Amino acid sequence: MHTLCTLTDFSYTHKLNGLTAPSGLSLSLGCGECLLITGESGSGKSTLLTCLAGLDSPDNFSGQCTLSCPSSWSGAPAGLVLQNPETQILCATSIEEARFGAENIFGESPEAQQRAEHSLLHTGLSPLPAEHTEALSMGQKYRLVLASVLAMHPALLLLDEPFSQLDRNGQDDLLRILAQLKSEGCGIIVCEHHLNFPTAIFDRQLSLTPKPTAKAQPVPFSRASRQPQASDTPILQLKDIHLTPERSRPLFTGLSLTLNPGDWLRISGKNGAGKSTLLSVITGQNTPDSGELELCGIPAPAPWQLPGKATCMMQNPDRQLFEATVRDEILFSARAAKPKRTQAEHRQAVDRLMGKLGITELAERSPLTLSYGQKRLVTLACALIVSPSLLVLDEPATGLDPARWEQAFYCVCEELSPEAALLILTHDQDSLPFWTGQSLTLSKGQLHEHV
Repeated sequence: MHTLCTLTDFSYTHKLNGLTAPSGLSLSLGCGECLLITGESGSGKSTLLTCLAGLDSPDNFSGQCTLSCPSSWSGAPAGLVLQNPETQILCATSIEEARFGAENIFGESPEAQQRAEHSLLHTGLSPLPAEHTEALSMGQKYRLVLASVLAMHPALLLLDEPFSQLDRNGQDDLLRILAQLKSEGCGIIVCEHHLNFPTAIFDRQLSLTPKPTAKAQPVPFSRASRQPQASDTPILQLKDIHLTPERSRPLFTGLSLTLNPGDWLRISGKNGAGKSTLLSVITGQNTPDSGELELCGIPAPAPWQLPGKATCMMQNPDRQLFEATVRDEILFSARAAKPKRTQAEHRQAVDRLMGKLGITELAERSPLTLSYGQKRLVTLACALIVSPSLLVLDEPATGLDPARWEQAFYCVCEELSPEAALLILTHDQDSLPFWTGQSLTLSKGQLHEHV
């Protein structure tokens, strides 16, 4: 069996912070083999994949990292799908994006077009070839980047947390794709946190364990109870919301929702159901075609009216990070929401919250140097530090290993006041086994009782 890639005593030192992860790693992968790599947030999984794909300088690592394709292979040496698919999408429509990958290998040819159409079909995007890429959900964007990479016919396929981004149907599609690629001699490396999918397809499993660090211990789950009051004013009201995004299909067709003080609600739905779009409507980033919205007593509020009232953790943390250090990032949110506090009070509150989320050691690092999961913890800290009346979490478990996610959720439980409302949007109900709030399903443009 031909050996596709080899790592020998591989160690990667990050220049901006001096941390080494992974460290002293050795492995090899042959054609038709499938390897599953697990590890905590920040353990070096994404770094390993970018090095194997040839996207990082050899000056940044020590040891050997080699990739060798069979001489008969006609496609790309390697194809990489990152955790955040938005960093890889370049074209306006789905078919253009899928064809872009193929044309890089096979030129502007009928073969490239055929491979693009074939990859869209196998990733479940064939009904959306002309769909504008900006109108796709995060899960659909992950499928699209996967389609573009598959159209390149890579000898080595590298996937960073694919199952975390996909709903159950998407996971089943991906398992079928991986089985087919294995039979064709493609080598596959998958990095994952949550093993909520069948693992029989993997020939081996490897765990990357970072240097042990002190961690905050989760407290027993508890939530302050609150009895509804007759005088309660709803924190969030959506009435008969209709929305058809530009160059897309109708997403909301009469959606209505009320959240009262103390309500905890989980909304689940498939990739593309409109969960993230619902978040953008609530936070004033997207204006519905018709219907009424009131948040914290403000009709159709603009984003600048929301500090201290409603906060959110988006799926793509890069859209929320802009300060020089992690501490400055959280301080910015704290000052905006509570300008009357002193600098010392703000700093004390920020340091306390970083400790509870286990990110104190990241305080002086640039947010842009963090792993995807670490960035998400920072955006969660920014959302919690303002003591919001409404907290919205979009796919909160994505990017976090189970222990980190449990710790983060306990922190949410402790930090939210009994009068605050919590809204969680997710395709993965398994990531909330400890959920005790209400549950609804978003499907066909409306909310339904969870079955």
